[in-house]
Amino acid sequence: MTTHFTMTDTPWPLLIGGEAVAAESGQTFEAMNPSTGAVLARFAEAGEADADRAVAAARKAFETTWGTLTPKARSRYLMRFADAIRARAEDFALAETMDVGRPISITSTEMEGLADSVEYYAGILLGLSGETLNVSDPTLADFTLREPIGICGLITPWNYPALLAVLKIAPALAAGNTAVLKPSEVTPLSSALLAECAREADLPPGTLNVIHGGAEPGMRLVTHPDVGKISFTGGTVTGRRIFQAAGHGMKRLTLELGGKSPLLVMEDADLEAAVEAAFTDNVRNSGQVCAACTRLIVHRELHDAFVARLEERLRGVHVGPANEKDTQMGPVVSAAQRDRIAGCLAKAEEEGAEVRRYVELEGRDDLGAGYYLPPALILNARSDMATTREELFGPVQSVLTFDTEDEGIALANDTEYGLAAAVFTRDSGRAMRAVRQIRAGTVCINAGRKVSVDAPFGGFRMSGFGKERGKDALLDDTQLKNVRYALD
Repeated sequence: MTTHFTMTDTPWPLLIGGEAVAAESGQTFEAMNPSTGAVLARFAEAGEADADRAVAAARKAFETTWGTLTPKARSRYLMRFADAIRARAEDFALAETMDVGRPISITSTEMEGLADSVEYYAGILLGLSGETLNVSDPTLADFTLREPIGICGLITPWNYPALLAVLKIAPALAAGNTAVLKPSEVTPLSSALLAECAREADLPPGTLNVIHGGAEPGMRLVTHPDVGKISFTGGTVTGRRIFQAAGHGMKRLTLELGGKSPLLVMEDADLEAAVEAAFTDNVRNSGQVCAACTRLIVHRELHDAFVARLEERLRGVHVGPANEKDTQMGPVVSAAQRDRIAGCLAKAEEEGAEVRRYVELEGRDDLGAGYYLPPALILNARSDMATTREELFGPVQSVLTFDTEDEGIALANDTEYGLAAAVFTRDSGRAMRAVRQIRAGTVCINAGRKVSVDAPFGGFRMSGFGKERGKDALLDDTQLKNVRYALD
């Protein structure tokens, strides 16, 4: 694989006002390669002062350059940004593999779609407009304007750092805002590459700023008086803190938080299709997917056949270093994540569940000091178990059974989350009843794939609010102004 970047001891810089700069403190931090447990790279560690510098640069760009451009001009810039990203698709693939631990066989395909997401917003922004209203007062002409919010603070998680950053950056810039991106300190490499792409595309300085680091610069974005919106993807606990802190400044918010999504398998389901969806959600990104169906709710008549077929698939998974072409599932992202999941499985056994692990990892010299776990199922699970209720974020699924449609839907809704759900049935009426009754932002029927750039995605209840992807993400990055014009 040909790449355009090399790993050196030089820390990756921040991007502020179009310039690659060190942190004001001079401090740096290390990111690890989860496949090996070794240091991958060092990054400039931003603090509050750096967040302030980035916001100031974003404000200047909003007031003098980016915020003054016509929609057509913004679209052209975004197309150039997309071209820069596409030219470095191999770089992004390697970065995600080394930084996150996703297999290279998957990232090499996934990263080809990054530029497509930018191009989507470069296209639909040209149709962004208000509307003329026929109000009751005949002496007034009334119309609305869609306007940018100003500066958007974008805070992204560690599980899909490149894709989720692009899905925040593209609609924010398309709407006419400027942005400060603060990626997770666990997996910052892809965002450093996006910063380089912004410079290669000659985006006006300050249009996109990228600051690396932990909670300090992130919370400064949340509390900064010049930041008009925060878009955060991550855990519900952190989301609550952001919600409370942003409330003091009455900031606009998009929160895409945790999930404990159900996969509901009715007795008339296509067994192979349902198993495929469950298998994919267990193995994909080592189960570190917020929308993954981690509660497998299976009709009693199909339970044994479903579990047997799923077990057969899981036993065949090749777990290994993410850079090897035949690896299907790599490591989890960190030692802390690995140990937390292992502790949750031990707790499930204490609570009376049967935990089955399907790949033997002991004695595997090729795994070295990496952070590996086998795919696992929790059988004889109950709804009151911690592992059934809490987001584990690993290659683990709980299996529950039901006897009636109403009971199955009740189990699906027996969670504080509401991010996504999948239902497998051949009965179209039953499918639509489930769609209407399940409390989740996305419900899939006879399919496991829950997202695409051109359809809205976002949760209910403790899974957050607001939408990412689709036209709704673009609208969420605008504010609506009403104009009332006297005709006499």
